[in-house]
Amino acid sequence: PWYKLHAHNLVYALVLLGSVMALVIYEKGEFEEGGWWYIGIMLQGLGGSGVVAVVLAFTLEKFTRAQHEEAAADTVGKIQHNIFHAIYNRYIPDQLFKEVEKCLMQSNVYRENYSIEYYLDPTPPEDETGDISDMLNDLRGETNYIRCIATSEYTLVNTTDAEIVEKACTHLELPLKDELKQFVKINSFQAGTVRLNGDDAEAFVVDDGNEVHYKFEYPVTLAPKEKLKISMSAQMIKKKEDIEMWASRIPSDGLTVTINSPSHYTTPPIVAASANHSEALEPVETHVATKKKWRLSHGMLPFQSVVFWWKI
Repeated sequence: PWYKLHAHNLVYALVLLGSVMALVIYEKGEFEEGGWWYIGIMLQGLGGSGVVAVVLAFTLEKFTRAQHEEAAADTVGKIQHNIFHAIYNRYIPDQLFKEVEKCLMQSNVYRENYSIEYYLDPTPPEDETGDISDMLNDLRGETNYIRCIATSEYTLVNTTDAEIVEKACTHLELPLKDELKQFVKINSFQAGTVRLNGDDAEAFVVDDGNEVHYKFEYPVTLAPKEKLKISMSAQMIKKKEDIEMWASRIPSDGLTVTINSPSHYTTPPIVAASANHSEALEPVETHVATKKKWRLSHGMLPFQSVVFWWKI
């Protein structure tokens, strides 16, 4: 209550008021006759001392409060920094603690039900212009390039009590040959009820001169604790024998990886996968010879990844 929080201020005010009144009475009163001059001197001393005492009290309180606040902030910082040491009896160096804090503790979102699926050298769709097929045929004898479709799906969760804006990002590796980079694109993107086709998605491609990755970044608004389902389909150019690394950019509760090999090849495809993680990928039975599937049923930190490779 306010009257408890400000009780000491009330005492200071009463002392100051009494001191001022004592000085006023001394100045206006007549204390020369008889023994009243003793009372006058007493009032003068009490008044002056009271004013000085109140000024000193306010000054000291302000200085002490600032010291306490600084000490409290320092203590909280030390507690936060050494919380791992207190719980696990381990000292975490500053550089490592700051990285954990930046990538995990300060993240406003995380992913649920994260899955990616690759289709290697799929049959071209009916509306395919033929340009990409002609280009690949010209290069096939030299480097064995193939078309690849990659899809991803997850639920983005706002972990805060405030409305936030986050970017749904996809960074696709570009081929080394310049003439093939034009075929890397986003086919479709959906966030909740918002759906973008390939042409619409081009408006959200980041053109920063990067020649290594094709960057798509779409801003999404999330209400407090909101969950938003996001999906994406993209086209890339890969080789018949290639390796791919898919890294998580935000915390995820796990990951499922599916690789579909073409069925029209005479030689059985070789497909394998591994996780850059403290836990191993778990194979999932698909009962389809050309489909391989793995699951990581553990939390995934930013920039941890899965690596998969193929030879078809």
